[in-house]
Amino acid sequence: KIATVMRLSVLSIPVVVQVLLASSVNKVTNQMNESVCKASRGNLALASARNIRGHPGDALEAERLTEAAGLLAALSTELSVSETSAPMRVLFFKADPAVVSVLVSVVTSILVLLISDLSVFQTFMPKV
Repeated sequence: KIATVMRLSVLSIPVVVQVLLASSVNKVTNQMNESVCKASRGNLALASARNIRGHPGDALEAERLTEAAGLLAALSTELSVSETSAPMRVLFFKADPAVVSVLVSVVTSILVLLISDLSVFQTFMPKV
């Protein structure tokens, strides 16, 4: 019994760790997308300020900044689509802390059944 409990525990820990690591990769993509959006907004704000000043050459600079903001917005859209369509997965599940909760619940239930010396068949089958 103890060997079975230990084996199940040892085999489930790497899966939980893998889900948590893959979840952090998904969060990094989100953070990159936020940074790109901030850079795009910054370029648009700077372009707006250049247009207001009205100095010679500012119009060309504002146009370049607006074009750069458009490229950054396209990159942001691409990152969002990539994250939505192909997130990191573990065991065919999207890597999410909720998956860890489900896995831990299942493993804990199995461990409780093993430790209490109950089997699924004994629970549902009438005693003869």
